[in-house]
Amino acid sequence: MLRIPALDKTKLKSNNYWLMALLGRLPALKVLKFHRNNENVKADYFKFMQKGMAYMQKEGRELQMIQFDDMLGKQRSAELFYGVIKHHPNLICLKVNKGILSADDAKAIGKVLADFKFIRELDISNTNLDQNTSKEIADGLMRAKQLEIFKCDNNPSMGKTLDTIIYNLAFSPKIKLINLSSTGSVSRDTAEALYKLLKISGAIETLIMRQTGVSAHLSEEFFKALGENKTLAYLNLDENNNVGS
Repeated sequence: MLRIPALDKTKLKSNNYWLMALLGRLPALKVLKFHRNNENVKADYFKFMQKGMAYMQKEGRELQMIQFDDMLGKQRSAELFYGVIKHHPNLICLKVNKGILSADDAKAIGKVLADFKFIRELDISNTNLDQNTSKEIADGLMRAKQLEIFKCDNNPSMGKTLDTIIYNLAFSPKIKLINLSSTGSVSRDTAEALYKLLKISGAIETLIMRQTGVSAHLSEEFFKALGENKTLAYLNLDENNNVGS
């Protein structure tokens, strides 16, 4: 595993060439984590990252997990994000946390869900998803038949797309864990989507929707489906901030 901080290229004579060179010299690398280190990450950083990833693919090397921590954003990744991850089509886990997902970033993640056949875990917690960007994620989930873990907590501006995401996850045959805590105001439609999830899913084991208020909208049919579900082992709809998930 390698954890790489983002550096301001103006402090380096070679700009961000070091990043491309580093990725080319670790033949056994399987897990890569990028994080912003109080520096201004610009498109140039992603261009060299993309070149390094292309070199890895040329050498027949692929990553199993990639994580971006506060790296993406409208002025940072732009349309370059997919150019970075496309070189690893057998990726198992993608984590994009903090920051703001742009429309292009969200489309890239939707494409990963739809096209990457081995992706099993997606974590897009705390990425300021709005109704438009979360729709790109929802569309990808319709085709993500291999997904097992989906985390999208701390995204309070998803709007009604949250209902669509829950409904689409119901048709993911391998989905085991869903965390949608603190995803904004919910309605009876959200509760209806949860009911359908429990009714349809044959794999769900953990469902977490803390700090959503959805419990106030649950119907009798939901509790019947809950009693009939044979796989769910952990359900957390708590409204208390002090209760961990």
